[in-house]
Amino acid sequence: MDSKGTFAAMASLRRGLALLLLTGWMVAAMGSVAMYPCTSSPINEAAVCAPVKSVSNETLLIIASGENSPCSITFGHYACAQSTWLQVFKDDFLNSLYPCLSSKPISVMDSMYSILFFSKLHPNVLEAALEKFNNRVSHVPLSQEWNVIFFNGIWERMLQMPDATSPPILSQWLERLQPFVVNPKVFTCLHEKNTSCERLHKIVAALDGIYSTLKVEDQRNIYKGLKYYLTGGGSEQNCYNAALPSLSSTAWFANYLGSFMEHALVGDLQLFADEPTLQKFARDPVNLQLISNLSLPRETAVYYTSLLTSAPGFQLASLPDRLVCYLSPSAVSGLVRKDALSLARRITKNCVPSPMHRGSSEERPAPSLTTEERQVATLLVNKFERFPPETLNALGQAAVGLSMSQIENGTSNRDLKASLPSLSEVYGWNAEQSSAIVNKLFNSGYQILDAQNLAALGSLVAG
Repeated sequence: MDSKGTFAAMASLRRGLALLLLTGWMVAAMGSVAMYPCTSSPINEAAVCAPVKSVSNETLLIIASGENSPCSITFGHYACAQSTWLQVFKDDFLNSLYPCLSSKPISVMDSMYSILFFSKLHPNVLEAALEKFNNRVSHVPLSQEWNVIFFNGIWERMLQMPDATSPPILSQWLERLQPFVVNPKVFTCLHEKNTSCERLHKIVAALDGIYSTLKVEDQRNIYKGLKYYLTGGGSEQNCYNAALPSLSSTAWFANYLGSFMEHALVGDLQLFADEPTLQKFARDPVNLQLISNLSLPRETAVYYTSLLTSAPGFQLASLPDRLVCYLSPSAVSGLVRKDALSLARRITKNCVPSPMHRGSSEERPAPSLTTEERQVATLLVNKFERFPPETLNALGQAAVGLSMSQIENGTSNRDLKASLPSLSEVYGWNAEQSSAIVNKLFNSGYQILDAQNLAALGSLVAG
């Protein structure tokens, strides 16, 4: 073999060894990430690109001009091209490149190719390209595997920019990355990259800014990603340690879930922390402010309310209005009469559904009461012996807790008639209650002469 042949053979051997070593390292590093490899900067470009045959500037120019397909070369070719040569690609290059790649299975090298490729693009071009890409894919599902590969490269490129993790800059970038971050596996990627809790806090704060613009399915997917990050896919809780000042904040729900807590289930909360710790989180003023603006799943709201009210010395007056609908009987049993009336007013204001639009095409059936709601109402009503109009009106929805004895013996016919506007808006009457109240109304002289008189009975009409 001549010297040229020997040199070529040695070069080929070196490329092969480099690829073997890199592949072995990547397989080991992927671990639990399985099909979603994520890598962090810096990347050894010489080693990564050693096995990749270089492409010429002319080839890239022809592709950029549209004379040749962007699919005619590999992702490795783009990633290993000279940085100055890649500047020929404009803000539509992602729209052209992505379909070339998304139909192919990912390789162990693609994560590193992604970091190299995006690191060579000018930030202004990348920003414009992401905006065009977002407009195109907003209604098209992306490949989960390539979603993570692209995110990994763009994220690493973003971190190289000045003030990238400052709240306003991070918010802008996460808005550009919205098609990617709605994939829960992106948070698997962040977890495997050992993204700090401090940075996750900033990410959650930024995502909170676009929460209301996201589809419910996308909100739920981001929540799934956050849940994975915070539990490591198991039961180990992250981002809270009372002994470490940097991780000792009890505003944990606000810091690491934000508005996405609307999708948390009771079992999820129990994964995040043990019950004594959850009680600390539940009582934190920042978390309470957050909860006051969220619509939690019913079971979660009941559990959160129980975490609050089971704490020694907790005052129901400090319970957020949204949670008064989920009180347990034990939480109200010790109330004095004045506080019972105050709570009854809050229940009427916050827990009674909107009007049933009786007699219209929008009429909806009244919701049924849970056993706990009826028990709470009964306990509030039992603070009183007599029920004049001012008491019945103040009780509002809690009047559903009136027993048959209280209806028949604790209220006069005239008082019931005077309280009709309030009683007719109470939902959850059983047949015996509504029948007893209507009979007393008739005994008071109330007559049904027309549809208006019938409609005035409202929720009592079944009686």
